[in-house]
Amino acid sequence: MKWLKNSLKILAMIITILACVSASAAETQAKQVVRVAFPESKGLCETYADGTRGGAVYEWLLEIAKYTNWEYEFVEDDLMEAIRGISAGKYDLMGAILKIPGFGENLYYPDYLIGFNNSLLIYNKDDYSIKSFDVKSIDGKTIGVFKNAAAKLKRLHNVLDFNNVACKFKYYSETDDFEQALNKHEVDLLLVNDTYKNVSDYNVALRFDAEPCYIVAQKADPVICAQLNDAIKKIYEANPNFGETSFRKYFPVNYHNAANISQEELDFIKRSQPFKVAVIEDNYPFYFREGKKSVGIVPDILSLISAQTGAEFEYVTAASYKDSIEMVKIGKADVLGYFANEDNAVGAEGIDITKNYMTLNSTVMRNKYAAFYDNRSVAAVINGSTASRNIKHGSVVYFDTYEECLKAVDEGKADYTRLPVAVLEHLYMRDYYTNITPVVDSPKVYLALGVNADRDTQLYSILTKGLVNLTDEQTSKILSNNTLMSGKKEMSFRALVYSNPVTFSLIIIVFIILAATLVFMYFWFKMKNQVIYFKMKRVENLSKVRSEFLSRMSHEIRTPLNAIIGLANLMRLSGDGDPVTQKNISKIDSSAKFLLSIVNDILDMSKIESGKIQLESRPFSVENLLEQLRNIFQVMAEERNINLQFKGYFTHKNFVGDELRLKQILINLLSNAHKFTETKGEITVTVLESAVSENSSALRFSVCDTGIGIPEADLERIFGSFEQVFRKSRSNQQGTGLGLAISRNLVELMGGILSVRSEVAKGSEFFFTIELPVYQGQLEESLKNNEVAGKYHVLQGKNVLLAEDNDLNAEIAATMLEMQGVKVERVVNGQQAVDRFKETLPGTYDLILMDLQMPIKDGLEAAVEIRALERADARGIPIIAMTANTMQEDREKALSAGMNCFIPKPFDVEQLYQSIEKFLN
Repeated sequence: MKWLKNSLKILAMIITILACVSASAAETQAKQVVRVAFPESKGLCETYADGTRGGAVYEWLLEIAKYTNWEYEFVEDDLMEAIRGISAGKYDLMGAILKIPGFGENLYYPDYLIGFNNSLLIYNKDDYSIKSFDVKSIDGKTIGVFKNAAAKLKRLHNVLDFNNVACKFKYYSETDDFEQALNKHEVDLLLVNDTYKNVSDYNVALRFDAEPCYIVAQKADPVICAQLNDAIKKIYEANPNFGETSFRKYFPVNYHNAANISQEELDFIKRSQPFKVAVIEDNYPFYFREGKKSVGIVPDILSLISAQTGAEFEYVTAASYKDSIEMVKIGKADVLGYFANEDNAVGAEGIDITKNYMTLNSTVMRNKYAAFYDNRSVAAVINGSTASRNIKHGSVVYFDTYEECLKAVDEGKADYTRLPVAVLEHLYMRDYYTNITPVVDSPKVYLALGVNADRDTQLYSILTKGLVNLTDEQTSKILSNNTLMSGKKEMSFRALVYSNPVTFSLIIIVFIILAATLVFMYFWFKMKNQVIYFKMKRVENLSKVRSEFLSRMSHEIRTPLNAIIGLANLMRLSGDGDPVTQKNISKIDSSAKFLLSIVNDILDMSKIESGKIQLESRPFSVENLLEQLRNIFQVMAEERNINLQFKGYFTHKNFVGDELRLKQILINLLSNAHKFTETKGEITVTVLESAVSENSSALRFSVCDTGIGIPEADLERIFGSFEQVFRKSRSNQQGTGLGLAISRNLVELMGGILSVRSEVAKGSEFFFTIELPVYQGQLEESLKNNEVAGKYHVLQGKNVLLAEDNDLNAEIAATMLEMQGVKVERVVNGQQAVDRFKETLPGTYDLILMDLQMPIKDGLEAAVEIRALERADARGIPIIAMTANTMQEDREKALSAGMNCFIPKPFDVEQLYQSIEKFLN
């Protein structure tokens, strides 16, 4: 029996093993082997020395295999053999194939491409007659073209025709002849793709359009064709950016064109050299001596420039950074070895600086016991330099060297200093600073050369061209060679002890090392937590102080503005005065509202910068929005004989979003368009809807004008805060320069990007696209913007309790209400408002208008107390806040106190009537 049981166990094990083997064989059979042409091609099909592969096509093949379960057999023929082989059916797949007429009739092109090739016109670096920045410079030149590149040639013709450039063409049928055409000077330029293997050896004169690339299969194998097409589709569904990402990984759109040294500049070098370079003595890593040899970043950079231009340099040393600058100013030196700055184009007075040749990381070192980022902070700075504008400080003390700056901070003579990381490493090798701690987040330091601003124009040009011709690899190598602490560095005993505390602690107190480490870690984390806590409290306090200041500033400005605008409204509505007087009243009203818009812009910009601005999501009508804009700007357009058009192309009328902020953006854009469009010009507002999904749509808003246009150099600058493009011939350029900055930030909050296209003397177009949910319900018809006072019959005979401490503002509000038949009773503080409401019978007042800032008891306290009264109308009576406090926090406090609505001062008469009528209805 025992024998039988053992036999059964052995049989079961055999069956299990056979089942596993069968399953493994089935899995192996499931994988299909596909032959792939893999010709060596830089960026597309690459085989590395260790046998691994790469390239955009290879990454596509790996991704496709995840959906098809294919295994690949790569065949590494040369390019021309691979092209002939795929046409003859030698391979199943081949990548990066273009659609060329007459080629690949038996090949299957999927529905989806894998990427694009840019077309380039390249030329020899020593051809000075062609300028990469001037397309006209290729006029009359001969272009070498591969004869099968019909589509590419057609695109080139379009570009040349558009620029009125005529060129000659020479056609090649053999690859070798085509690739050698430039080197043999048979042609001036060569038409290639950005996949061309030797692009880096030439300058790029022109880049245009793109040609789609495909991975192709054999039509004779419909199964592989279907699997290939389906796999690419699924890849794009999972990651729509896969093709673009994989191609740009190997073909980034940046080309390094060489700057040419002119013959005149070469002659200048011969008669003027050697050029004297001002450097600081023993100034690691910028300049120092190893024996008799000058080494460091500056000598390495200038040696590369010398190799390009033939210029010779000799070094004259200065005692300090300031002295080196002075040497260039007074003519003792021709070149400043390095100018350290935070910005790309900010130089010292009397010094012209070149483009930056290197960027260094910097570190702020601060005294552990001193306040930081404080207006009382003292900054230690080397002579000739300036304190960082990005770090708050109250005063500056100057020293000749970075070492002196660091010692001043350690000894408490200064609160902080900023220095390059490489310099800091060098100084810590020589000494140790016990009272200093680093601040990681610090601005970069940019290095540039400098020359005397009053002379040496040719020398400046030579140096700049030399720097332009340097590659990133060259500057990176120089930086690494001079900042990795290469060479022998002497370390003081004190620095050695402090730099290796664990080693010396083990020698002295081995038996207590564990306990000491635990204690150290405990206090370290406790200290770090305290630092983080105090930093957070400081940020919170600063934010609170800023908000309180802006709130007070807003209140103090809006209070008199309310009186000015209110009195202007009363005088305008009364109809008193002759036409000249009425015209002057309108001017007062317009100027006051312009001042109000400035205040609103500043407050909006502050909210945006502090991240406190919030968008609302409410249903609104696009048609109604356009109608409101028409009502606002139509009269202005008619006065200046400007053709103002509104065009809407949308299938849905109602959406959910922040109508007020959207209106603010469009008003800003339309105001600018009116400001810079001449009489008889044209302004067009267009809204175009495109469906994104069943419940949301993308809306493209565009404001296009035929105005004066914007120079290309200013197209990005105009979106900065307080930026304007001034024209001396125009006198109507009033404004803060915040409108476009606010508009761009609001558009970004909505998920879009505000962009501009412009041409000087032809006009501008500002446009953006945002995605909004479609509102399926019905909207109530809102009041039109052109409704006038006198239509608010519901106000007739109503009783309003007005709580306002300012006599003039109270008089204005009361008069406006009385013009509509409202009975107004005024009290001067919150306590009187509560008392008066208590004294009257329920229903005496239909509504309460409440100022927020009042003596004895403010409006918020009064509102809370009224809502808490035990009487029938205490909870139901509308209470409307009417105040010059307009910050978001003030609105939230008003609503939390039980108020129903918020009317900011200064208010428009129509706004007051509409708000009251809304609640009385």
